[in-house]
Amino acid sequence: QAGLVYDNENLLNTFTPLPSLAVIYSSNVNTNLRFNASRTVARPSFKEKSLAQIYDAVTGRTFIGNLDLEQTNITNVDVRWENFGDRGQMFSGSVFAKNFENPIEIVAYAPETPDNFQARNVASGQMLGAEIEFRKNINFLSSLNSLFTINTNLSYIHSSVRMNDEEYRSRVQEQRTGETLKRTRQMQGQSPYLINAGVNYTTKSGWQANLSYNVQG
Repeated sequence: QAGLVYDNENLLNTFTPLPSLAVIYSSNVNTNLRFNASRTVARPSFKEKSLAQIYDAVTGRTFIGNLDLEQTNITNVDVRWENFGDRGQMFSGSVFAKNFENPIEIVAYAPETPDNFQARNVASGQMLGAEIEFRKNINFLSSLNSLFTINTNLSYIHSSVRMNDEEYRSRVQEQRTGETLKRTRQMQGQSPYLINAGVNYTTKSGWQANLSYNVQG
């Protein structure tokens, strides 16, 4: 903005305690039940919390800074059961939940300028998810001098953000006939599922080969 000069201004100065709790119960030497709870934050970047206006000549888009941005406060809770076998084998399952206060998202600056974008706070957001992970040796395919291992990580995530009044009114204006509009939507950039899988072949002499697969929603 014209006429504004910032010289060593303090734009973000917050004291935020970040407590955490971790409890592990071992029913035997190979099995654990873990409970974790913590408080974390996500702070805006220097570009986001500024008066900068950055034009990208390749995309024709302009990023506009926002001095009113607040940091995101996040409450995390997860429970994980895990069992370990010999030669690196393991199986685990977990569920987790996150609550976001003032999550930061990138939105269009105004309806009349769809190529201008700005980081803004959304009122609140929640995330629930489950994860399964395992690593298993395929002994019937392996000789005494080599080893096949399969490993997989599967995650399902349900996220929800409560839209502010401005976004909700904008979506109501663009609502199609017969469309049902909720006050909540999926969190920006959050995949509903993640799949990682791989097969690893290792020889006794140290040679390795790996085939990997990854997909996200």
